[in-house]
Amino acid sequence: MGYALARLWADLEDAFNPNIAVAIVVRWDMDPNSIPLDLIAHLKKKFDVFTHRSNRKGSGWPAGCNSIELGAIEWFIQKNRMSGFNYEYMLIAEADTVPLRKGWADEIRNEAYDSGKKISGAFLRRPDCGCEHINGNCVLHKDIWRECRNLFTCPENIGWDAYIGPYSISSGHASRLIWQDYRLGAPDNPWKGDDYLWETKFYKSDRTPLYGKPVYPAMIHGCKTMQGIHAARKKLCK
Repeated sequence: MGYALARLWADLEDAFNPNIAVAIVVRWDMDPNSIPLDLIAHLKKKFDVFTHRSNRKGSGWPAGCNSIELGAIEWFIQKNRMSGFNYEYMLIAEADTVPLRKGWADEIRNEAYDSGKKISGAFLRRPDCGCEHINGNCVLHKDIWRECRNLFTCPENIGWDAYIGPYSISSGHASRLIWQDYRLGAPDNPWKGDDYLWETKFYKSDRTPLYGKPVYPAMIHGCKTMQGIHAARKKLCK
């Protein structure tokens, strides 16, 4: 899914986008040189491209996910200490995310800058989610560690985004552009049809900043099958 998703990112851009870079981060036990060369070449037509191997070791869920994503955040923070790297925000987009329109990445980037917050994403409070947090497929500022000191001390048995949930809910930004539908396409949350991806969304919790307001996401997280990527390609790419 990750391969198909990355190709879709490139195909949604009409020309090279100097505002967006793509970083492909692999597990600690993988070689970045194993990333298919045709994928790198395809991405480079539209973005600056970086590759990185996470220094954090972990396997299974959630330790494996934590190791990749926290490793990616550490890499991002370090890169911003080097000259020539001018990206203040990073969007984490796992393989089960789907972009929903052209210009999606620029929209999310601009929203993050306008918010002025260190974290922005799907703002989940009960009953929208059993764990109150901003989902980890979110936008993070390079200096989030200055406010959220426990970001890198997450236990192996807790997802990092859930672990920092109290900080995210109190200090984060509720994105109008990032939506979550957890395990969409799995037996416990069956596929709702292609058109569902583009339907107007509403939060259920009256304690969410966007309660009662229509949400028109530019990216949805949680698609566990290829149906989401296929639907987006069919609708958006000619």
